[in-house]
Amino acid sequence: MRRMEKTMVCLVFIGVLLIGQVAAAKTLTIAGWFPAPEKYIEMFEEQTGIDVEYIYVPDSRAYLERVVLWGIGDTLPDVLFVPYWGVNSLASHGLLRPIDDLLAADEAYLFDFLPQGLEAFRRDGGLYGLPFELNPDVVIFDPRPFEERAVLTPSQQVKNGTWTPQSLVDSARKLTELTPDESTYISIGMVTWSDQLNRLAPYVWMFGGELVSETGEEFLIGTIETKEALEEIARYFQEKIFLSVAYRTAYNLDHWEILVGNRTGMRGCDIPLLGDIASQNPQLAAVVGVVPYPMGINGEPTTGLTIHGVGITPTSQQVEEAWSFIRMILDVPSDGASIPVRQSQFGDWIQRVDTAFPGIDALSLMQQLNAGMRLGPRILSQDMEYVVRTYIHRAMIGRISVVQAIENALAQLSALQ
Repeated sequence: MRRMEKTMVCLVFIGVLLIGQVAAAKTLTIAGWFPAPEKYIEMFEEQTGIDVEYIYVPDSRAYLERVVLWGIGDTLPDVLFVPYWGVNSLASHGLLRPIDDLLAADEAYLFDFLPQGLEAFRRDGGLYGLPFELNPDVVIFDPRPFEERAVLTPSQQVKNGTWTPQSLVDSARKLTELTPDESTYISIGMVTWSDQLNRLAPYVWMFGGELVSETGEEFLIGTIETKEALEEIARYFQEKIFLSVAYRTAYNLDHWEILVGNRTGMRGCDIPLLGDIASQNPQLAAVVGVVPYPMGINGEPTTGLTIHGVGITPTSQQVEEAWSFIRMILDVPSDGASIPVRQSQFGDWIQRVDTAFPGIDALSLMQQLNAGMRLGPRILSQDMEYVVRTYIHRAMIGRISVVQAIENALAQLSALQ
């Protein structure tokens, strides 16, 4: 009898050890289109004892395609970082689980988030993730070329009420100077993108057009208002007062030279570019300024928000651990230039921006952004988005007319549907 008791005790002891080893070996799998966020991973592993396996797929488009393949093969990771242009498609294809049940016991938690951030992750009445990064598209400017040419800076125009779509164009025109043979720029008035819908959207909105419906399910490029807006924007690209990052090689210009260098007056870009300016051009960081895009000709906001987030997959067997990881990363203030997703972290962001960029009044900027931000284009299908941006880019740089671009895009969209 005693021998049997000893045997049972040993078996129980061994079982406890095995259970402990299994628990210790638990791994949370996470995927994203950017390098592993080591700070968060190390913090989570230290706090929970759970190992993290991070799957890095460079380029957001390739990443979203890989997520679809994981879904087909039933090999989805536990946690997905979600690029803004993937929210609708991933949720509609059942690759993200609603998290409303996880929030049911803590509804107050949501009140700390900016409403736009939550709206970006809502679909069909469910919340399919939480925002971890808010990137408004803004006008980042170097005041020095404005002062050299006696032109009011965007900040000065905001203060005196003259910052309008036309004043942005006029400022860009006054700051633009090309070599006599027009082979390259001596001074660039405005740098932006002609091949990315989220970057082009503020200009379309400024001049009265719209690219996509609110749900992202319908493109609105065929409307008269949008055609006229695109034709006006194309004229500024072709007059060379707007320079497209995607067309820079035609002028023998380097990507970073035009974005963080000293020959550019204004940059139509998302706000994280400030981090690149700080690391690559301290001289510019000491004077750089930021303003929202001017209100549109119809009085509507034009500063688009690109909101990246994080969600849990429907096949995850570690929902509680995945949710703990998400809560942890959202509790830690970001050290980047992105706008905080939670209002309780605004103070930290304002202090960091004021310290790093003496030319920016971060509190005033935050107030301006809150008054003029809207969600960027919400795209349901990556294939459809690719068709539209490809044809629009060709029209912007003068390869085809805007009318041809719209007709070709609508024809291909019809075939895709």
